[in-house]
Amino acid sequence: MKDLTVEILSKFLNQFAHIPDQDLSALISLAQTRFCEKGEFFIEAGNRANKLGFILSGVMRVYEIKDGKEVTNYFNTTER
Repeated sequence: MKDLTVEILSKFLNQFAHIPDQDLSALISLAQTRFCEKGEFFIEAGNRANKLGFILSGVMRVYEIKDGKEVTNYFNTTER
């Protein structure tokens, strides 16, 4: 799985800028795989964001509460 993760992350990042292999290796060495179950929060409102996520598979919904109702801002997927 680690090799596939490196390949996917490298392909994604290189869409925006070339990242030298040494720098990519350093970034990958810091990465941790996390699995989120349906309904589980990656980051909750009011908490300071201290992590960065990269979706390997699945969909993540980003929403906020307005006037007591959930309002979807967008969905993150592996295609984004």
